[in-house]
Amino acid sequence: MTDQWANANLHLRFTEFNQMNISFRNSMERYEGIDFNKNSLSISAGANLIGWLPFGIYFSTGHSIFYDSDDPYLGWSNAYGVYFNLKPNKRLQMAVNFSKETFWKKRGREQVFDYNVIRQRTTYQISKTLSLRAIVDYNHFNKEIYGSFLISWILKPGTVFFLGVDNNFLKGESGAYAQTDYSIFMKFSYWWRM
Repeated sequence: MTDQWANANLHLRFTEFNQMNISFRNSMERYEGIDFNKNSLSISAGANLIGWLPFGIYFSTGHSIFYDSDDPYLGWSNAYGVYFNLKPNKRLQMAVNFSKETFWKKRGREQVFDYNVIRQRTTYQISKTLSLRAIVDYNHFNKEIYGSFLISWILKPGTVFFLGVDNNFLKGESGAYAQTDYSIFMKFSYWWRM
């Protein structure tokens, strides 16, 4: 056995779109031949009080592994965030997510990192089969901006065409962002039934 876990979950549903989840996990994860016993607590809640503006929050705290192949150890992590999804009409959706994760060598002791990420995702449905998607991430810890643009055409399940571009920009010592790499990708599949 390499990993094992036990979960206790509580799901509270107030209305069809307003709910809360509370989860406790006790687990063992093996990394680099070492067994790490972990406990964590997670709480998340989502609401759709206004039909065109669903939003939510989440929080988790507990043991976490510092994945270093030379010197892994069990530390303590807190992660939390907030998100909302603006839907001005049926074709357009704009989602924003802010997440923060902090990691300590031991609970309340020396901090190893404080990680903030802001993600913005916009999708536009041009027609029933054709859509556009743009994603921009800002990683405060690495001082990195990631951008992705995708055109997708889905005729039916299995018959699809995707064309996309990914870009990464890294902040240099001068304070200016410079492109570190980019990629262009394409996928086409056709489902033919006999």
